[in-house]
Amino acid sequence: MSIIDRFFKLQENNTSVATEFRAGITTFLAMSYIIFVNPLILSHTGMDKSALFTATVLIIVFSTLLMGFLANWPIALAPGMGVNAWFTFGIVGFMGYSWQEALGFVFLSGILMIVFTILPVRDRLIKSLSESLKISITAALGLFIGIIGLKTAGILIPNADTFATFGNLASANAILTAVGLIVIFVFESRKILGGVLASILVLSLAAWALGITHFSGVVSLPTSIEPLFMQLQMPTVFSTGILLVIITLFIVTFFDSTATFIGASTSLVKQEKKLTKPLVVDSIATTVGSVLGVSTTTAYVESVAGIKEGGRTGLTAIFIALLFACTLFFSPLLSIIPSFAASAAMIYISYLMFLPLKNLAWDDPTELLPCVIILSITTLTFSLFNGIGLGITLWIILKILYGKWQKSYLPIIVVALLFILYIMGK
Repeated sequence: MSIIDRFFKLQENNTSVATEFRAGITTFLAMSYIIFVNPLILSHTGMDKSALFTATVLIIVFSTLLMGFLANWPIALAPGMGVNAWFTFGIVGFMGYSWQEALGFVFLSGILMIVFTILPVRDRLIKSLSESLKISITAALGLFIGIIGLKTAGILIPNADTFATFGNLASANAILTAVGLIVIFVFESRKILGGVLASILVLSLAAWALGITHFSGVVSLPTSIEPLFMQLQMPTVFSTGILLVIITLFIVTFFDSTATFIGASTSLVKQEKKLTKPLVVDSIATTVGSVLGVSTTTAYVESVAGIKEGGRTGLTAIFIALLFACTLFFSPLLSIIPSFAASAAMIYISYLMFLPLKNLAWDDPTELLPCVIILSITTLTFSLFNGIGLGITLWIILKILYGKWQKSYLPIIVVALLFILYIMGK
């Protein structure tokens, strides 16, 4: 038995190096779009796009290697879609914090995740929210990112009377975004991997042909991350608003990560306690990512593609990390990718985040009404933590009124109280 076999327990998991390699390639193709989309989204904050490309790749490589060696799971990690949009357009754009302060919030939410994962508090928090409330939070984030995608494409524009209205649907941005969506769903309908990446490539070639972007090469040495590295700023005063931003980042990422690990790896998980190492890795990745200069890093559900191909151990994650490491030398390709190339991807991710709504408890008003509030308030106020705060508060009230209160709900009262204090202090 080889060292690799013994370390990753290949025989025990009924797999081989060849199978793990094939699984690694599959997951890489399914999520490689993020190295282009993440810099496009975060650059709206004023962060350097080329440095973001390098930082995005570095955190993927670091966190996925850590997942492979420490947790021995075939899961890849990267800056989360949805959270990066809220980081950019919510925390920085709407709330007015600098991107350096936003990185500080990400760091603190990561520390919170590490502590809560190691302590028994993790289990209590997971059980404190109903499944419908978790689904609602995910869908609200999806709706938020979808609206941002439509706005970036120029399909939606601000309107003083109706909040938003159609932009110029005949513009190149809008038409090419529609083309990108068609490409994605053609790939999905035929169950072909890499639809989002293919969409970005098609839109980039079209933008170059139309003179919207300009080609400046393919390969170069990695761009320095100096403009982003260690630029995070910690808050000197913890106001209620800042605490709510940190807690919102924590809640969204924590439950999303847990759901990804459980959902994508049911064939690997026999007991819930086995989630501890992967969740610790996920939490460490968020803190390290904020130091490198990227938004919240989380486990990617696209990893299920590799698992379906037979990936069973951390060796799959190692191969994924090595493949991403090779992309460090392709940052010049960013010059040919237009800003609206991310729009189709964001709308598609929004669609994916809406799918779990089919499992919502539609016949239970204590679950349905908070969902409606979370979705509508997040959209209308352009604030995820407004939606979550009001939705959770209403959820608690309804549970009491309908006689459905349980002691396991107690931990989430803290979030509701903080939200009430925040509203009263405005």
